[in-house]
Amino acid sequence: MKKRSLSLLLTAAMAATAMAGCGGGNSTAKEAPTTQAAAGNAGGEAKDQNSTPAEFSYPMAQGDKLTYWCELTTTVAANYASLGDTPFGKGWQAETGAEIEFLHPPTGQLKEQFSLILADGNLPDLMEYNWMNDYPGGPEKAIKDGVILPLNDIFEQYCPNLTAYLAENPDIDKMIKTDEGHYYVFPFIRGEEKLCNTIGLMLREDWLDELHLEVPTTIDEWHTVLTAFKEKKGAAAPYCFEYTNA
Repeated sequence: MKKRSLSLLLTAAMAATAMAGCGGGNSTAKEAPTTQAAAGNAGGEAKDQNSTPAEFSYPMAQGDKLTYWCELTTTVAANYASLGDTPFGKGWQAETGAEIEFLHPPTGQLKEQFSLILADGNLPDLMEYNWMNDYPGGPEKAIKDGVILPLNDIFEQYCPNLTAYLAENPDIDKMIKTDEGHYYVFPFIRGEEKLCNTIGLMLREDWLDELHLEVPTTIDEWHTVLTAFKEKKGAAAPYCFEYTNA
C-alpha cells in the first residue's frame, strides 16, 4: 500500500503536462500536490512538524519510477514500440521528472493480459482500463477487490482545481464516480471545442499556404483544393478516408 499511495501522488504531478485517460472510464494523469513535502509524506516518510514545506516545482529533482500498464493503440503501434518512445511519453517524463516504465499487452490480448495480472497479484502502479464496462461489477467492485483505490481523499487534499471544476459541473462529476460516491478515475475533460474532434478530414496547411488556398467548406471548394493538390503538388491520392491509408 505504501508504494501505491506514493504512486498516486507522484503521478498526480503529471497533470502539469497532460490530463491523460479518457473520461469514459480510463485512468489518467493526476493533478499535482501543492507542496513537495506533501508528496514525500504520502510515501510514509516522517514529517518535521517545525519545518516549512519547500515550494514545489517541475520537473521534480528526484522523481519516482512508476509502471504504467495500458493498451498501445494501433495508430501509435504503427510507428512506436512503446508509448514511452513517443514525443508525448518522452515529454511527459521530462516535464514531471518522473520515470515511467510503460507496459503494453500484446495487440488483441488486452482483457486476457489484464486477467493474468489480477491473478498474479503483482499490480503496476497505474492501469488504464475501461473499468465501467470491462471489469465485472464495475469500478466499485474493483475498489472492493483492492484492484484500484478510491480517489476521494486524493482529490480533496491535492486537487483543488479539479474539485472546484467538478462542483461546478455536476454532470461530469457524476460520470467519474460510482453510485456509492467513490471517485475512481482522473478524467480527460474535453473542455475546448478543438478537443471534441477526434476523427475527421485533415489537410496539409503548408500546401494550402503555398497554393494560396483557404480551408474548403463546400463541395466545390474541396474539388478545387484536391485538384490543386493532385496537379500542382503531385499527390497521387489527394484524398483518403484515413490518414493511415495515405
